[in-house]
Amino acid sequence: MPASRRVANNAMMYPENLGFSMKSYYPVWYISSAKHFLFRGFHYYFMSEEVVWSGGLSPMSLLWYWILGILTIWILGLGLVFIVLGVLKMYSWRYEVTTERVKVTKGLISRSSREADLEKIQDILVQQKFWGRILNYGDVSFNTSGSAGYEIVFNNVSDPNGLKEKFREARKTPSKS
Repeated sequence: MPASRRVANNAMMYPENLGFSMKSYYPVWYISSAKHFLFRGFHYYFMSEEVVWSGGLSPMSLLWYWILGILTIWILGLGLVFIVLGVLKMYSWRYEVTTERVKVTKGLISRSSREADLEKIQDILVQQKFWGRILNYGDVSFNTSGSAGYEIVFNNVSDPNGLKEKFREARKTPSKS
């Protein structure tokens, strides 16, 4: 329960402990609740799944963008182009593992997403190349039943083996529905 809701519940049960008018408190609580609803979304409050892991591209996987940006910053701001491209690429991919599904979302302006239910995933593949092993990032691929290859791929995530363990924990926890 959010702290604002706990305070509101205590205020309703023990109004003498407030020290200020109830009329001034409820609009603040209402605005706070509306803010949480808008930022977290409908599914956070009314669906039974919980987010176990959420992330995007590892900043270390974009190391070459950062290096090129720093080395070429003196050439009429060309370095800023590389840095902005790296930031845009980093924020355009979102990955999520919940207690019910695995989800990939890509894009900034136009978005596309792909998801699979946890119970349909049969195999997990973790791949780390040379620089990925050194900088601790890699690809995690999920194979679902009824597909020939790996249907969902989390590209260049930080700590891919840790993500694999989080997925196994999510699979062990029973669903609320």
